[in-house]
Amino acid sequence: ARHCLESTPVLHSRSIVGLLSPSSMYWNEWSPTSTLGMTLSRQIAVIYPMHRGQDYWNPSPSGGMKPFLEHLNITSTDVDETIRFLMTAMPEFSVRGEGGGEKAQRWVHVGTEESYLCVEDRGATERGPHRPYVHPGMNHMGFVVDDAAALAERLIEAGYEQGATYTDHPHRHRYYFFDHDRNEYEFVQYLSEDPSERNEY
Repeated sequence: ARHCLESTPVLHSRSIVGLLSPSSMYWNEWSPTSTLGMTLSRQIAVIYPMHRGQDYWNPSPSGGMKPFLEHLNITSTDVDETIRFLMTAMPEFSVRGEGGGEKAQRWVHVGTEESYLCVEDRGATERGPHRPYVHPGMNHMGFVVDDAAALAERLIEAGYEQGATYTDHPHRHRYYFFDHDRNEYEFVQYLSEDPSERNEY
């Protein structure tokens, strides 16, 4: 149920990964709203799609926003191929900016206005010795999407390697894929509005 507001929050419509319509997500601009004796902020819900009819409010005692993951930085043996993988999986993505420098010969920010991956070319031509799930470091990246099955079809048609698939859970479906550098990505679709169901293990 929505809270009764004493003042109207400032709302901004932005697009984000997995949403059918750009107008279905609120941007993370705080507006001083007080209700039930608590200051609230309407914050970007990176993994919570608004278009399913669920409105997310974040209690903020300090009057600010809660932290969220804005970006990851990865090194690629082929920046353009990494971008192709990401945009095949998630056509909502776009290139936000790119450049180069002394250490990173080329860098590209690809994602949405709210979050992104920085993909860098640092001259590597092959993968390093890191073994996911064995050595310390990143194991996989996870993205929430609106239609995971359709995403999987796009990646399979494009020739990407599929990993594990879990579609037996009543409230979420998960698909795993690998890019050309063998980085693993998880794409999850939630089938419930109830956080206790979505996070049921």
